[in-house]
Amino acid sequence: MATQAVYEKRGTSVTFTNTGGDKLLNGKNLAAGAGRLSAFTDLGDGAKPGWYEVRAKTGWTASPAVTDYMRVALFSSDGTNSDAGAAYDATNDAALTLAQINAASIVCTPVAAHTADANAKGSVSIVWLSSRYVAVGVYNASATKTLLNTDGATAIILTPVYPDIQAAA
Repeated sequence: MATQAVYEKRGTSVTFTNTGGDKLLNGKNLAAGAGRLSAFTDLGDGAKPGWYEVRAKTGWTASPAVTDYMRVALFSSDGTNSDAGAAYDATNDAALTLAQINAASIVCTPVAAHTADANAKGSVSIVWLSSRYVAVGVYNASATKTLLNTDGATAIILTPVYPDIQAAA
């Protein structure tokens, strides 16, 4: 009996960061208890993948508590209505409140974890996106530590993932 394999194929990523990425998200030196909403990206109005990998990375200044974490959420829009009443901008990022990030779709949470150091920490998830426009929000849920004051230390990478169905063998 012939079988078909279904592989995973990846499209072109969009990187949200303060410098050197595709869309602005300034997490550099983000204070404890503060958030940022990225500039939005347009995923297109035609057929497109529905599944996306969201890979987040960040780090805190020296000696964060092992329970410090950063919330990462997706804010989607159809061009008229947006999640949590977030104000979308094509090029600028904006402040984000705890209430706004809690009203969005939390997708991953980098945690300082078992080591209290300033090394970058990551988190990843696979999500379904059907809206045309999307922005990412981050919220530094540390009680006392800011995020690293280093260009590119905080970044969210959004990568389309879709099935690549192989011919029957």
